[in-house]
Formats: sequence, structure tokens, C-alpha cells
Amino acid sequence: MNIKIGMLDPMKNVLIVSFYFSESENIGSHRSRGLAENLSKFGWHPIIITQQNSTPFNCANCEIIEVPFCSKLSYWKRKFGYSEHSAILKPNRFDGQKYSIFDTGSEIIRFILFYPDEANSWISPTIEKIQEILKNEKISAIISTSSPISSHFIACNIKRRFNIPWIADFRDLWSQNHYLRSKIWKARHIINEKITISNANILTTVSAPLANKLENIHHLRAISIMNGYNRLDLNLGEPLDQKFSIIHTGRLYEGRRDPEPLFRAIHNLILTNKISPNEISVNFYGCDDEWLKKCIERYQLQDIVSSVGIISRDESIKKQRSAQLLLLLTWNSSDESGVYTGKIFEYIAAKRPIFLMGCEGGVASQLIMNAGIGKVADNKNSIEEILMGYYIDFKKYGYVPYNEKKEITSTLDQERMARQFAELLDDLTS
Repeated sequence: MNIKIGMLDPMKNVLIVSFYFSESENIGSHRSRGLAENLSKFGWHPIIITQQNSTPFNCANCEIIEVPFCSKLSYWKRKFGYSEHSAILKPNRFDGQKYSIFDTGSEIIRFILFYPDEANSWISPTIEKIQEILKNEKISAIISTSSPISSHFIACNIKRRFNIPWIADFRDLWSQNHYLRSKIWKARHIINEKITISNANILTTVSAPLANKLENIHHLRAISIMNGYNRLDLNLGEPLDQKFSIIHTGRLYEGRRDPEPLFRAIHNLILTNKISPNEISVNFYGCDDEWLKKCIERYQLQDIVSSVGIISRDESIKKQRSAQLLLLLTWNSSDESGVYTGKIFEYIAAKRPIFLMGCEGGVASQLIMNAGIGKVADNKNSIEEILMGYYIDFKKYGYVPYNEKKEITSTLDQERMARQFAELLDDLTS
């Protein structure tokens, strides 16, 4: 009798509900992709439920099931003549900013058409698909990862019907998300979060401060599991830019992830002849908003600073590897203290010095300082001082040297992340 390897100790199936899994350019896909590629090393077979996408993701260690998604938002954009990427709904306002009539109207539209989020029309067909899967597959556990919150609505429904152990994973918080400022949204989110998540067995998130917030509101066990980098993304020695290049990849938010303090510092250093304008370049990939262009013009840096729209992830990684300095922007607020951002792990894999501007006492700044991979600034003087230090190194060596504590950075990969999830799954199903 022939026995296949693994038959005596078959892997358990874990169902992972991840809306963004199929979008490689979306930073929200990296956590679930890391699980898909690594959980099988620890005895778990991932079955991924995600939205349908024209670009396939090849993964030998998992099964991917796509459920078609028809965006209500895209429909209304087309109906009113907006382009696919234009914003017809205003983002959440910052503290102190007043709402206009249009802002209020936008919130009402969100409240009626897009609750809990713009993926709400994906909930019902996904539940139906999972029910079909359960007829043929034994699922030992389910993980739902947000954003979007709709993923948790799906998992909650399955947990109630089939009593499958459920881990609710929060890359971003729900009602406690500090970018959520609308009182209309917040009140409804708090109620629904408590009702929905009360059915979960364990909660996971990306940092200890966020885990504490989850435990305080839900009185459930909440575990911190950091994101990680993909080892295939590690920089093996890409040629560096000839100029003193500062590169940022990803989104920016005016007033929060805002590069204006950097522009002010560069402007002052050039005016005082401490930095040559011919030797420095600053490039933003992933944001070419009008407010950013105006900010660049305000400091007369058009010949130094460029902003480019969305580029592919592969191209983004190449830009990171060739940079003299990688810019990481966070909001300088205590609300941001528990946020790493997925971008920091891409930067770690690029093996270039990271210059963080923003929340000096947060988990991201602690990681950078502890691992010795960069520097942190949150005010004008420290920004100029750090920039000058890096520029002096560039003039001395012809490049900015990169240092790291490998005993720390080597543990920050996605395999470590998957191992921690597998341990939770083992405990949950033992």
C-alpha cells in the first residue's frame, strides 16, 4: 500500500477572508499573502477567500478562491461622470476642521450605501461561497483580516452558523481607528463592532498598544503579531543613486503624513549653503495630489522634489533599493503611537537607512532605533540636524552607509509572523 507523505499527519485547513489579497499593489494584501505563503510550514493549509482579480497570484502552498465583487461606489462614479480613481466622498476630517454641507452629504451617502464600508456588496456572495466550500471541506479555523471591516461581518456569520473557531485580525482598528473622525460613523461602528466581534475567539493586531485597545473594548484575548517582510524582497546589492536621494513610496495625507516639515528643512539648508541643490533629489512615488505640488512650489523646490502617481510594486521596490535615504512619514500624534504601517517592512527589506518623521515615541520609531536602521525626528531642528548628518556621510563616502542589528532584522520576516499565527491556531483547535 502506497502512503503519500503527509497522509499520516494531514494539515488542517484554515479559511482566510482577505478582500485585498488579490491586489498586489495594495499594502493591505501583504499580511494575508505572507500567511498564504508560509502557514503550510507549520501544519496549516490556507484557503484564501478574496475578490475576483484579473491578475493571478501564484501560490503553491495555498488554495485561492475568488468571489466576484461589483463595487457600488464604482457604479455611482460612472453614473455621475467621475473617473474610477477620483474621490467623490470626502475623507475623514482632522481635528478642528469644519464640515461643509458637501462633507455632511458625503457622510450620509456613506452611511446609507456603504456600511460598513465600500466592500459591503461582497458580503452576501462570499458567505454563500463559503457555505459551498464547507459542504466539501473540513475547515478547522477561520481568520478574517481587516480592512475592510466587511471581512469580519462574513466571518461572524460563518462562526454563528457553523461554530468554527474564529480569529479576527485587525491590520487597522475599527471604531477606534484614529482616522475615523465622523461622529455619525463612530457611534454606529462602536455598537456594531461590539456585537460582531463578541463572536470571535481571539483578536490579533499589529502592535501591543493596539492589542490593549482591543482588549479594553471587547474584553477578549488580543494578541500582537507584527507584520513582516517577504524574504524574496531582500535587497542583495542594488546600485545606489548618484545623488543624495530621498525617496518615499506610498500614499500621503495632507496634515498627517505630510512632507511639509521636510521641505521647510531642505529649503533652509539650501538657503544657508549647507546642502547643494545640485546634489539632492526628493522623489514621491504613489502620490501626485495637487496639495503636494503646491507645497513643493511654496518652498521653491520644483527642481529638487518630484511627485509621481501610482507605480507598480516591483518598480516601487527597485526605487527603495536604490535610494540613499528612505522617508517614512507618520502623523505626529499619540493616536499614531501603535501604528507601524506596512511600508516600514518593505523599507527594512530594501536595506537602506530609514528617516522617520512624525510620532517619535511610537512603535515604528522604537523599531527603527532598536534595530539601528535609521533615525527619527519630529521637529524642525532635529529634521535639519539629521538631514545634515546623512548628507555629510554622503559627501564623505559617496553614499549613505546602512547599518542594522541583524539579530533583530532577521526576525522581522513573514515566516515569523506566520509561525505566531500557527501557534494561535494550534491552541484554538487543540
